[in-house]
Amino acid sequence: MTATPGQAAVAPADARRYRLSIDTGGTFTDGFVTDGDRSAQVKVDTTPDDPTEGFAACVAAAAGAMGETVPAFLARASLVHFSSTIATNIVVQRTGADVGLLVTAGHEETLYGSGEQAGLLAGFVHPGAIRGVPEATGPDGAVQNPVDPAGLEAAVRELLEHGVHLLVISFARAHLNPANELAAKSLIEASYPRHYLGAIPLVLSSQLSLDPDDHARTALAVANAYIHPVLARSMYKAEDRLRAHKFRRPLLIINTDGSSTRVAKTRAIDTYNSGPSAGVLGAAIVARALGTAHVVTLDVGGTTTDVAHVSAATAPRSVSTGFGGLS
Repeated sequence: MTATPGQAAVAPADARRYRLSIDTGGTFTDGFVTDGDRSAQVKVDTTPDDPTEGFAACVAAAAGAMGETVPAFLARASLVHFSSTIATNIVVQRTGADVGLLVTAGHEETLYGSGEQAGLLAGFVHPGAIRGVPEATGPDGAVQNPVDPAGLEAAVRELLEHGVHLLVISFARAHLNPANELAAKSLIEASYPRHYLGAIPLVLSSQLSLDPDDHARTALAVANAYIHPVLARSMYKAEDRLRAHKFRRPLLIINTDGSSTRVAKTRAIDTYNSGPSAGVLGAAIVARALGTAHVVTLDVGGTTTDVAHVSAATAPRSVSTGFGGLS
């Protein structure tokens, strides 16, 4: 099977389709490929400076294991899954984005929490990068005080001078009514439109979660913002590498709960620990096939070691997760 220059290799209608799953860890990037009859495992070095280099090398290794060139292999691929510890390593190594946080005035120090709970955010947003904005939403969800434009402008200007790269807006009771968060977003975008070099990426807490706990919702928004830029660059670049070889299906990102989403529909926070989580889910399937009820799994990577207990051949699940001290 060949292709003329500039064209994708076209697979015969009855050709078997390849399915490739790739997991990028701190040291190695592993792949599993199958066409339904044959299967192969491949392993290449992870490239920390640019994880997509290792990703591309893993695709090439999988193609070689199936006796294909990369273009021919991807022309016959029905799906490519990608899980990783990229987000986990960002958190462990504290190499995430410089986040600025806008909260309701009066909550700059407590962040809607108290004591140790409020201090948990210090590792992901510097205390000097938090500003209060005059606004208020009542317990019934009605806007009591709209966002003060002058106060917002001053807060944003100070944060930009502080050197933040991304802003999180998390106002009290935004889960009841996001109107003030949306108004703040509109005001900021009017002052820093997207076609300006000074455009500011924004994250609204109410668009990520409707948790009634203001502190928990703020923590989620900050955590997502902290890892978002690196994840976005890596995931989109990985997909671009596939498209460069004429792969026309979406790259599917594995989430922590075992689901998968296309890159454009993936929240950064949902990829946190996706690699180790996928391993636990796989271990539960193997345990069930072997008739083994209880299994302890260890995932030893270059940065972290993850341990899980599979009970009754079922992967453990939780409604919450730890995030470098946040929970």
